[in-house]
Amino acid sequence: MPPYGPAVAAALRATTPEALRAPGSYDALVIGAGAAGGLAALLLVETGLRVLVLDAGAARSSMHYASRRLLRGTVKRILGLAALEAFDRRRQPIQAQCFAWRHAPAAFVDDFDCPYVTAPDRPFFWLRARQLEQIPVDFTHSLHA
Repeated sequence: MPPYGPAVAAALRATTPEALRAPGSYDALVIGAGAAGGLAALLLVETGLRVLVLDAGAARSSMHYASRRLLRGTVKRILGLAALEAFDRRRQPIQAQCFAWRHAPAAFVDDFDCPYVTAPDRPFFWLRARQLEQIPVDFTHSLHA
């Protein structure tokens, strides 16, 4: 008996050399074109593999984040914390399902700005965050410690 379930067994049976070389298929999928993903894609392509790279795209401008913070701050001051959470949940219905969302909703992707779709019969929740764009990171303390 194989050490994996029936779904993996079916995927392995369907992964034939003919299917792998069919038009529109790829040898590798890289999620994220950051430092590691970009290098991984480059190395895979240089070996002759067909690679599909999925990336979040260009970073939002600092003005986008500033206006978002201003809007959130205004909602919180005028309508209160409960209204702010309701506002955030409306913009982030998927991200709000993460246990950590309520501690830092601004660190998660806005589901309306960055939508995705799934097959109706195979839904999944893609929790996405852009922490390094949201939070200034200072590494100098670790260099001099």
